[in-house]
Amino acid sequence: MSEVFIRCDGVAKEFGEGASRVRALETLHLGILRGEFVAVVGPSGSGKSTLLNLLAGLDTPTVGEITVGGKRLSAMSDDELTVFRRRHVGIVFQFFNLLPTLTAAENVALPLRADGAARRTILPRVERALDLVDMRHRGQHRPAELSGGEMQRVAIARALVIEPLLLLADEPTGNLDSKMGQDTVELIKSTSECTGLTVVLVTHDLRAAAYGDRMITLRDGRVVDEVVPKQRRAAGGA
Repeated sequence: MSEVFIRCDGVAKEFGEGASRVRALETLHLGILRGEFVAVVGPSGSGKSTLLNLLAGLDTPTVGEITVGGKRLSAMSDDELTVFRRRHVGIVFQFFNLLPTLTAAENVALPLRADGAARRTILPRVERALDLVDMRHRGQHRPAELSGGEMQRVAIARALVIEPLLLLADEPTGNLDSKMGQDTVELIKSTSECTGLTVVLVTHDLRAAAYGDRMITLRDGRVVDEVVPKQRRAAGGA
């Protein structure tokens, strides 16, 4: 039996005070297995991005406890959380967030440089990450010379170069056309299957969510549905 890699125990998140207080996430109990690909869907304001920020340690729950890989996020200092993210959590954003003055390879190398990796190890790790997303041949091109799909592949390589245990993807298809969006999710899916990477994908796109092992629907900060997508059942997935 696979181990539980992420556990949310009674997690809730509130913003504001008094009459302006908003509860973005209701009491949430959730377990995600190591190597599982979980898609989180729901309308705007349902709590999807809040959940992702909590899992990344970018925000803290008002109540409850989050454990990732056996580590309680609440037990870490801000500095420890920064190191934890830098070494174990890859994050893919909707808007790519590539630095325009750097080449694709230099953008991918940024997390390693920020972590003080030895110079001799950076190039081979960057090349491996670019190979994973089939972008090594574009490594010396700057973002303005790349298509939207290519920029997202570079952003995924940047997230993978640290060899993370967890990949968090926030609307990674939101700025792409349907074909590029499908290619991007297929890339994330295949990488998860090949490497055992745990993935949490937040999306409005039900077609993208269908690639998950599980699809969780949030509404008004609550889990209102949890299913195994049809295409996963058809493929014999659990």
